[in-house]
Amino acid sequence: MRHAVFVLVLTFAVPTLPAAEPGGDGVALLVRVLADSDDPQLQLDVLRGMTAAMEGRRRVAAPEGWPAVRDKLFASAQAPVRAQAQSLAVVFGDTAAFDLMRRTLADRGADEAERRLALHSLVAAEDPKLVPVLQELLDEPALREAALAGLAAFEDPRTPDLVLARYATFDLPAKRAAINTLAGRVQYARRLVAAVKAGTVPVRDLTAATARQLRDLDDRQIDAFVDQHWGVARATPKDKAEAIEKYKQVLTEQRLRSADASRGRATFVRVCAQCHTLYGQGGKVGPDLTGSNRFNLDYVLQNVIDPSAVIAREYQVTLVRTKDGRVVSGIAADGDHAIRMTSETGTVVVPRAEVERVKRSDLSMMPEGLLNGLGEQDVADLVAYLRTSEQVPLPPGGDKPQP
Repeated sequence: MRHAVFVLVLTFAVPTLPAAEPGGDGVALLVRVLADSDDPQLQLDVLRGMTAAMEGRRRVAAPEGWPAVRDKLFASAQAPVRAQAQSLAVVFGDTAAFDLMRRTLADRGADEAERRLALHSLVAAEDPKLVPVLQELLDEPALREAALAGLAAFEDPRTPDLVLARYATFDLPAKRAAINTLAGRVQYARRLVAAVKAGTVPVRDLTAATARQLRDLDDRQIDAFVDQHWGVARATPKDKAEAIEKYKQVLTEQRLRSADASRGRATFVRVCAQCHTLYGQGGKVGPDLTGSNRFNLDYVLQNVIDPSAVIAREYQVTLVRTKDGRVVSGIAADGDHAIRMTSETGTVVVPRAEVERVKRSDLSMMPEGLLNGLGEQDVADLVAYLRTSEQVPLPPGGDKPQP
């Protein structure tokens, strides 16, 4: 506890001075602490604090005394200290650390936590030699999802074909990560569109959030595909009111009583669980639905069909376009050096220096058109599940997208 408080105080001592002047800020003080200490826990706490304080900064000039401290930490008997020191060294642009972390990441016999830290650190540093390693990890289930998310940070002509060739073998989280990556760049998205048209990727695997992300690319060819397969991007208030009324006519009490809540749970897993928690399972992007007014059909339909009608500020969507053509949308948290973007597929840190445009909208993070890809029975089953008072079992294969 003493260590944690000490590091917290020192972390706040690191001001937002230019990276070229590390000796004038708290970073140099922390390096001296590392030089003087042989306590592995203190070293680990300090390293984690320094890494957190430098989030969103790349190629920071190393402070005075760092090379000697680096060599000491790299030789530590404690693997977590070595790994965290390598991660910080990457922030300082230390080429030796890049080589070490690439080898760790490619080594299937290495500790998985160390490999994940290496992957995260190298992606954050935009290591230009990382892409082939990430592409190799597409065949390794344990790190596949993280590798797919990492590939989104790089534009490489081989990535779409490598991802799509393996798509049918991916589990649900990996499929979501794959689609999110492919929907983030125009050239990748065009390959995704072609795969959907060819039947390689089922159109129902594209969520309403995917449709909105594809539209954010501002590409006519992609927009035409979304129009054809998903429908209009923004419905009018009249359209929404008519849709709500249509579902109220369909979702009678008798229909809901005969619906299959277990199948509804499977639909929830595929469509909703990446953002919402119900009965302690699911994502944390949107509000927890366990205690919501989900027994009220009017409430459910209003929030699903017109999610932006009443929206809390913390759930407004922000669109960030980077200078290299990537589009990232989600809930934004501003930092001194970066914007943290949280979406249904995880968190992306975008350094401010690489941002071309930020567009904040009045739209909810929950996109419109959520029900567009579902049949009437799917919707009835989903609503029946939302109205349950306790968890129901998944049907066989219910954690996978339905055919």
